[in-house]
Amino acid sequence: MTTQLQEIDPCPSCEGTRFQLLFTKKERDFWRCCGCGVERQYPLPTNEQLEQYYSRHYESGRLASMVEEQEMIRVRAERRVREVRPHLPPGRWLDVGCSSGAFVRAARGDGIDARGIELAAPAVANAQASGLPVEQSRIEDHQPDQPYDGVTAFDVIEHVQDPVSFVKNAERLLLPSGKLALTVPNLASVTCRLMGKRWYFYIPDGHLYYFDPRTLRALLEAHGFGVERIVAIPKAMTPRYTLGQLQQLNPLLAKLVHPIVQIMPDSIANMAVPVYVGEILAISRRAALSPRGSA
Repeated sequence: MTTQLQEIDPCPSCEGTRFQLLFTKKERDFWRCCGCGVERQYPLPTNEQLEQYYSRHYESGRLASMVEEQEMIRVRAERRVREVRPHLPPGRWLDVGCSSGAFVRAARGDGIDARGIELAAPAVANAQASGLPVEQSRIEDHQPDQPYDGVTAFDVIEHVQDPVSFVKNAERLLLPSGKLALTVPNLASVTCRLMGKRWYFYIPDGHLYYFDPRTLRALLEAHGFGVERIVAIPKAMTPRYTLGQLQQLNPLLAKLVHPIVQIMPDSIANMAVPVYVGEILAISRRAALSPRGSA
């Protein structure tokens, strides 16, 4: 089989333009940077296509099922607050890609002046109906009246069309003493290595970029941040919710898991427990000499 190489848009971590085709999934091509190993989809969807995707799936698909799992979402959000609170300055936080505002609510309950931005209009309406300070916006378009002490972005940067622009804008929104906390799927995780192209994070409609700790560090350090830590991070999951996710993302694995979940008592099937699914958390500070809004 002939290796297919192509010159495409620069890699967000090393700026290389030479990529190797890895595989095609649901008519979407996945490529690996020959310079550093970042993986990406190419060509990318438009902003309009992404916004339609998130709104549609929030209402009727995978994201709608998340809203129905209110207890698990609450537990997950409260756990995220506990995980990042020791590393981010108190004060004003912005949660980017906040969905219906569970993390915003949990952070505010812990004394943080938290607010959020989100693309999916139904999610924004849900958050606002609950009295949360959430607005519909991309990070590039967000213009607050004052900068933030902390910016959080959980499971977000893999969705964006331009990770470099995302990181630059996170830096723009922070005070000089501010910090960024973000999570991403980890290409170096055991789950990715074992599952290959069947890895549940290879989502053709939504996940556009993939990093490992080394390439994520390179991205952040090239655009205004000093990385303090990158660590494996668990996610609160219930067995029943996990099964629903697998049915959407990996039907073959879901068939194996389904009989086990079916015989579980409800108390266990709906119990949220921390699971290492193959994600990493990065905590970064604004670089001391980085001028506001610069690369």
